[in-house]
Amino acid sequence: RAFVRPVEFIQRLTSLMDVSPHMRYVGFGSSMNCNYTNLLEQRYGMKCLSEMEGIRTSMSCNSEVSFEVNSSARSGQEGDPAECASTQNSDLKLAKAASGSVDGRFLSLQPLIFWYDSNHLCHVERYLEIYHPYQNLPPDMRTSAKDMNLRKGDFIEDRFGQAQRNLLSAERQDPERLQKIFRWFGSYLALVGSGDEIDREQSTLVGHCRGRTRIFNAEVKGTSTQALHKTQVTV
Repeated sequence: RAFVRPVEFIQRLTSLMDVSPHMRYVGFGSSMNCNYTNLLEQRYGMKCLSEMEGIRTSMSCNSEVSFEVNSSARSGQEGDPAECASTQNSDLKLAKAASGSVDGRFLSLQPLIFWYDSNHLCHVERYLEIYHPYQNLPPDMRTSAKDMNLRKGDFIEDRFGQAQRNLLSAERQDPERLQKIFRWFGSYLALVGSGDEIDREQSTLVGHCRGRTRIFNAEVKGTSTQALHKTQVTV
């Protein structure tokens, strides 16, 4: 896949990763997953995961990140919210930033229950932990480590992604347990919204390259095919 439009919010994502120690991976939307929120609810019965872990915030990197503490966090945790957020098991979630973008658009990060081998942004140190699942998983999750071990030649979707989805699906009746497991994976999907809805066109940031079409268009427009293979990310 290649980027089909500039990505305007890379710096915003890196800022969110800085204040969210559990966030490992943020994938970019394609024409196939712009309705991922509905898929999570209707196919996998995990509406509660979207409600607990979904993030809606400004696209501007200049906006401050604010925190919202839910009722369970109020009753069980004390101290500064930013300090509480440094643990994977905290019940803090990022809330919508106070200042929205001028054009009314917002950035929506939806919890992703499958590790796609598609264009994504990752925190390198946290990402590398998935290659040693047994030593990095919480003790009560280590029985699943054998299903996640990546061997030479493995395709990450076939092994790690399948194990991730199966593990989360098995816990969908227990929201607290589901949230804890999800936060170990820390994978999200970045979508762009306008008003109160996801904007399908603006959220489609990556797509498969059609070689024949690209070469034909290059010949018609007199553009070098080499230039067409480059992808652009605006930072």
